[in-house]
Amino acid sequence: MKQNISDFGIGTAPRALFEFLEKWANRNWEGMSKITQITWRKNEPHPIDWIQKWYSQKRLTSFKIKATYIDGLLARCIAELRFGIHRKNVQFRMIKESDAYQPSQDGQWGVNPISGLESFKGDAQ
Repeated sequence: MKQNISDFGIGTAPRALFEFLEKWANRNWEGMSKITQITWRKNEPHPIDWIQKWYSQKRLTSFKIKATYIDGLLARCIAELRFGIHRKNVQFRMIKESDAYQPSQDGQWGVNPISGLESFKGDAQ
């Protein structure tokens, strides 16, 4: 069964990851950058360019969020990503922040974009 954004509660880590992955599939680099963790985004001089440089190397065709593990303001989400006929389970780390270096229950979930790439180390292009 295909997942929809409405399958995930508003303001939850898996919903933020769903939005991030949906924007990747649509190659919306600016949209992806807005869902990254605030600390990373504010410290990266060119977040949109960075996202495009690294995430455009793989053409995401579909995805499914398989598991979420929450520990306070931190989360790990496992997603099955499909690139044509190839599949890969990828772990994304996330944090809930209200501003850079400000973890907060009242903040927003943001994806650490580096964490999503770690599973691809050593993959052929």
